[in-house]
Amino acid sequence: MAGRHHPAAERQAHPQARDRELFTLDIRSGARRVLRQALNLRAVTVSSDGRFVAYTIAFDSAARNGLWVQATAGGTPRELNDYGSYRWRDGGRLLLIPLNAAGGPHVLRQYTVQTGAWATLGDLGDQVRQSDWGVSPDGKLLNYLSAKDGNVRVVQLP
Repeated sequence: MAGRHHPAAERQAHPQARDRELFTLDIRSGARRVLRQALNLRAVTVSSDGRFVAYTIAFDSAARNGLWVQATAGGTPRELNDYGSYRWRDGGRLLLIPLNAAGGPHVLRQYTVQTGAWATLGDLGDQVRQSDWGVSPDGKLLNYLSAKDGNVRVVQLP
């Protein structure tokens, strides 16, 4: 049919048409700032001070898949080259329990946004059950559900 747009043809002509947007919204002015576009944005979490956002892109192109950190003010996203479960410790430090397909105790790592540096904080001596963990509001304690016995453990962070 001449003159009509077909959605499938539109997607083939513009492959990014299926992408979703990660954006900030100023609720006073209504202004939107698109931070990133991808097919599958997951586990989006904002730092406690609102300056950064961490997110995972999965089941997309190899160039876009991964764990990313980006300033909410915009700018270039940084790929962290690791996968796992993550939580913000505070406004500038992201904690990560890397995916460990081989099994064994989980390790806790920390990414500092300002320096772009990783530090290993320690071995938990256990596995976290189904990503069930959290960080205290002051960033000094980590709690998790033990995969070994189902008990809640609390760890003081260095």
